[in-house]
Amino acid sequence: MKFNFKNWKTTLAGIVAIVIQLGPIVAPKYITPVVANTISTIAASLGLMTAKDFNVTGGTIINEPNSAAAVKATTKTSTN
Repeated sequence: MKFNFKNWKTTLAGIVAIVIQLGPIVAPKYITPVVANTISTIAASLGLMTAKDFNVTGGTIINEPNSAAAVKATTKTSTN
């Protein structure tokens, strides 16, 4: 599995969501499972809101799903 950490916002939100889930195990007096789940859900939601495809630069790629160039670029040919 190859990790892609190009978007630091989504990576940070994911790490926060994971680490917060350790709270009830490490400090059960201070962090309840409900609080941990709430914080993790908020962190994951923020990460998803800031997510973007790593190969899209913000609208500079034209969406032409029926063009011959797009079909050729995404079609693999079999050489049996």
